[in-house]
Amino acid sequence: MKALLFEQFFTLTAICILLSAITFYYANRKIFLITLMISALLLAINHFVVTDREAIRARTYQLIHACKSEDKPTIAKIIDADFDADGLSKKQLLEFADEAFARLKIDKIRIWGFEIHPPVIRFITLAHIVGISGEDYGSVRSDWELTFVKRKDNWYLIKARPLSINLKPINTIRDIFSTARSVW
Repeated sequence: MKALLFEQFFTLTAICILLSAITFYYANRKIFLITLMISALLLAINHFVVTDREAIRARTYQLIHACKSEDKPTIAKIIDADFDADGLSKKQLLEFADEAFARLKIDKIRIWGFEIHPPVIRFITLAHIVGISGEDYGSVRSDWELTFVKRKDNWYLIKARPLSINLKPINTIRDIFSTARSVW
């Protein structure tokens, strides 16, 4: 119920409008006004309440956008100091990212298939990869599982696990960079 009320703004708005219309049609003005006020209250709460799922989704979009735009400072801000991905520290991950950004560029990226169970999010990306020299490497599909941790008022990436690259199972982020180096 919480997901219905606080995460889908347009669904909530449609429900409120529908309830108002039904009460206007079947009831008197007093009930209609009460329904309208309750609907307005729900919409106001929806505007001001950010659930953990919404915050994790927003943080994931922020991370993906930073990767696409090669914004290393933003990536560093999103990753937790205790980050560990199968022995890969935050510092090592950022070094690998620097190496990748020096040779490859994500031209376009599509994201779909979000499955969020705080603090874990699973999703699928389709990234179009282009070399710095202009060589087109095509689109790469990848499935990911990210784990976040909440520190004070914000969520930080503490663990990243690739599930597959182009539908082939993959074990670690190191494997992704090893595969990418063979392309470079």
